[in-house]
Amino acid sequence: MDTKSIKIQLMKKLHWLLASFFVLVWLSGDDLMSIHQFAGYGILIVSLFFIIKKIVKRIINGRLFQWAKPSISIKWLKSNLIFIILISLLLAGASGYLADSSGRDSWEDLHEVLANFTLIGVLSHIALMLMNKLKHQIITKQQLTQIGQDIMNHSFSNKSRDWLLSLWQKVTLQWNQNSGKNWLIRAAWLAVSLSYAVIVTSLFLAILPVILVSALMFALILRSDMTKQHAPVTINVTPEAN
Repeated sequence: MDTKSIKIQLMKKLHWLLASFFVLVWLSGDDLMSIHQFAGYGILIVSLFFIIKKIVKRIINGRLFQWAKPSISIKWLKSNLIFIILISLLLAGASGYLADSSGRDSWEDLHEVLANFTLIGVLSHIALMLMNKLKHQIITKQQLTQIGQDIMNHSFSNKSRDWLLSLWQKVTLQWNQNSGKNWLIRAAWLAVSLSYAVIVTSLFLAILPVILVSALMFALILRSDMTKQHAPVTINVTPEAN
């Protein structure tokens, strides 16, 4: 197995580890606090790893500030939506830790807000992946034509090429014979594609402001805690009455 395959397998395992921690957090809730905290720390560590990996990858590829130069594309929105969900996971984990260590209600409130919006983001991520899979399973006439061209251009043996071309011709013939149903397939593909684009764009525009405000609240509460810790202690001495 080459290095690239090992990296892909590692990322998949970490992805499912993060998903497992997330499910464990929601199933445990406040009733099983020790398990909830363990899974929360796991989310904190794994999400931090993914964020650092993404930033390092962008630095290496010279695309660190690509997020600041948006192109109107679903790929750009989807990529940054995943990044936002990771940041939300990180902030949720960190606020949970600080809520546990400091006991302040403000940390607890922020933790609950971030947890709920992260749940929305994760469920949307799952729905988008299912829609994307469905979209790619719907074959179009253009894709059929491209398949035929790929068969002709590929270095198959004559026997293999003839067999594949024969199979391709049968599929194309079946497609043409059912031309009355083709509009349904095209309509389904278009509907899924448009829905996918609308959902990604809406989620990006909805979740981004919430995460930015939450990050600002996180910084303000943390600053307030640090200010209280470093505040000078004054001792009032009352002189004794003679």
